[in-house]
Amino acid sequence: MTNWASSVIETHPAAANLPVAERSRFGLHLRRSGRRRLALLSGAPVHYYHSPSRSWQEIDTRLQARGDGSLGAPGLPFRLELDGSVKVEGTAQAAALHRHKAWRVGLFAAGRFHELARLGPGQVHADQLRRQAGPFHHQITLLPGGLREELLLAELPPAPAERDALLVVESLLPAGGFPAGWLGEAQRGALRFPMGWAQDAAGQRLPLARWVQVDKQGQRLYSGVPYDWLQQAKFPVVLDPDIDISGHVGDGTIWGANPSTSSGQTNTATQLTVGGRLASGEPYVWRSYLKFDTSSLGLAAVVEKANLTLYVVTLQSYVAWTIHLRQYNWSAHDAFSAGTREAAWDGLLAASNTAVMGTSSNPVGTYLTTADLPTAWINILGNTYYGLRCNQEGYGYPNNQGGMHEYASANHGNPLYRPVLALEYLAGYPRSGPLPLRARLLPPRPRLADTRQRLSARARRTALTARIARN
Repeated sequence: MTNWASSVIETHPAAANLPVAERSRFGLHLRRSGRRRLALLSGAPVHYYHSPSRSWQEIDTRLQARGDGSLGAPGLPFRLELDGSVKVEGTAQAAALHRHKAWRVGLFAAGRFHELARLGPGQVHADQLRRQAGPFHHQITLLPGGLREELLLAELPPAPAERDALLVVESLLPAGGFPAGWLGEAQRGALRFPMGWAQDAAGQRLPLARWVQVDKQGQRLYSGVPYDWLQQAKFPVVLDPDIDISGHVGDGTIWGANPSTSSGQTNTATQLTVGGRLASGEPYVWRSYLKFDTSSLGLAAVVEKANLTLYVVTLQSYVAWTIHLRQYNWSAHDAFSAGTREAAWDGLLAASNTAVMGTSSNPVGTYLTTADLPTAWINILGNTYYGLRCNQEGYGYPNNQGGMHEYASANHGNPLYRPVLALEYLAGYPRSGPLPLRARLLPPRPRLADTRQRLSARARRTALTARIARN
């Protein structure tokens, strides 16, 4: 599935056979009866605005051939080549900042790059461009709000001769795209470059080392992890340096070594992790955060019912646990960074439980929908925020055991799995009301008194009398 708007009805039977009342950047509004509507909202963009027709069109991320021989999708500014080159349309700044091609995988040690494999031409699979070289599988997935670039390592590469080596992906950059040096999470113009992470099959995560090197051969971007970490990892391992252009950072996850202090964050993972685990002797606690743009309901809308649906992609149930949804406004910490995550971490812990999201008895591959949520929390003029926390996050788990759910996030490649906030509401006027409103106010018509008319006194009907007193 590459089209959210066409597929979301499959997971919401209540929406079947309802006509579309209107579309918005992040959702569908279906007509129930009269002014009553059903809104299905996603954390990721689902429509793009088509200027010639002045209408919202469905985003379909299936890669299609374009007139210039590149690949892309209507409404999205990316152009992909079969050799892995990526370009961004739009402003000159955006085009200059992000234009790259991942082309080699190797080991970087003692200031030198040692090639292990060179990525050749790719093949198109729906919304993905896939390339392979030996045990290295590289793919670029087109998303509604950006790109997901992943390198999958099926097995441990050969050991390097030098110590402190890093396994890296080498990408070619245009001159002047980024200055030489180390890169963290950055915002450049309209583009957002998340930090990037590596994750093994056991769920261990490590931030990518990323830096730009400039010399006579040009400008290159390196993204990788220490080889020593790979020796302890469970394969396959995925490296995911992503690019986000949506301008709307959706859901995210924060984690720490204990319930009181955070140590990392991400807004780009394909999953929302909630719970606790002991992985290779290291304790982990995860809390996740959701964000929905609910401003499309319009002024004066009255929300009558609200429900959240998530899809389970991972389960660990060493002990029985319950995950609660909490009403928590983390807008002051959006998007997460090293400087904002601790406040969001503590704020969610202090919030109260609103509804049960899931339990240890809910298996992988199922949709979970909350009971009716408080409607007063829905912000009809902006974004609505929630958080997820497990009641057993601080449990002392044995090694490689845990109590946790992972739900598909708004960044998941399958639109059917992404979070959906369903709102039944009464639309305000003039969105669907029967009262016609004038497009403009009529000009005032001043009225002046006619001075030709004479004022006449009313005739007195009683005579005046006077008495004179005499002394």
